[in-house]
Amino acid sequence: MKVVTQFEVHVYRKGHWSIHARYPGYGREDAVREAMATEFSAGCPTKVIRETYYPESNRAESVTTYVSPKTRLIRERRSLSKKAPPKSYDRSRRGYRRRATEQKKVKLSARDIFFRLIVAGGISLAATTLIMVVISWMLGRFVAAGIPLPTPVLTGILTYGYIATFLFVFMSLFRSRLPLHRLLAELWATANTATTQKKERSEMRAPKKRCARTMMRYATRSKPTKAAK
Repeated sequence: MKVVTQFEVHVYRKGHWSIHARYPGYGREDAVREAMATEFSAGCPTKVIRETYYPESNRAESVTTYVSPKTRLIRERRSLSKKAPPKSYDRSRRGYRRRATEQKKVKLSARDIFFRLIVAGGISLAATTLIMVVISWMLGRFVAAGIPLPTPVLTGILTYGYIATFLFVFMSLFRSRLPLHRLLAELWATANTATTQKKERSEMRAPKKRCARTMMRYATRSKPTKAAK
């Protein structure tokens, strides 16, 4: 039996391809013209496929013989989207990097925790005292304006407010990523270096002073007195 060949004009509409027209095996040029005209008039991507049917084996073979410019753009976009990683991949990579950075964090030693507690406590005390001074001044202004506030209420507001403010500031500073322990450690190291430098300078000046004193003594002894003259 003879092989059957025909050319199909496909049009891309609403996200899928559909057959627009069919031409016999000798109508390739007509199919290409129809594809070009359809793309120009409808503004849709088109292509021409040669379909060959083999009756003996009952199989068909499809080969694309013409691709319009818009169809090429669609293929290029699809190839670029395949090369680029999907959004889920980016999110997983970000999560992986975040977990890796968390694992890379060095654990604080007991000394660092102690320094962090001291610095956070000092800053919290100073900040809480300043805040409560402002609050007490505002409460005093309310009392002066004629708003009745009993003394137990004032003391309760100031006491509980001081405790709550101190705990809030202390916990926020202690849990923050600020290098508070390094601050106190650097201050401690600079103080130690300053004291050691002062000691070294004093030790270096001590022999010079001793030499100067001995020279002065020797000079005073070697000078003749008036009675000897």
